[in-house]
Amino acid sequence: MDVRHNHGSDVLVVRACHHDDGADLLAIGGTQSVQIILTTLTSAEVIANFHIGTRITALAWSSVSTSPSQTDEWTIEVAAAGADYGLYLLTKHHNQVETVFPFGGGLSGHHGKVNDMTFCGGQSEDSSRYVATVSDDKMFM
Repeated sequence: MDVRHNHGSDVLVVRACHHDDGADLLAIGGTQSVQIILTTLTSAEVIANFHIGTRITALAWSSVSTSPSQTDEWTIEVAAAGADYGLYLLTKHHNQVETVFPFGGGLSGHHGKVNDMTFCGGQSEDSSRYVATVSDDKMFM
């Protein structure tokens, strides 16, 4: 069965959560925002909506993310890159509103569009502490 979802703008980036506790979560980046979707075999429900204000170019899931299907005290943590070269940490806890935190000094340090990003730091508690990015300027940071 196909499940459909209308993001409300052009979809530019899609990233599935590959962590065991968030395998049914999907991040969708558009022209101004990022939506987090909880998916089932028959539905797609928006559980968080982050307004960034710029076109999204890359998304990465943090290892601390947990799905509402796994626990009542779920957490969403996603890093996003924007067309403005900014980096943003997007968080939502089960009992709080969405938070958008610009990081990296307001700029990614790149001189080109950030194409991809990932959390890095190994398998320890540092696994959600660092973010690596790569861009059109052929730089990896």
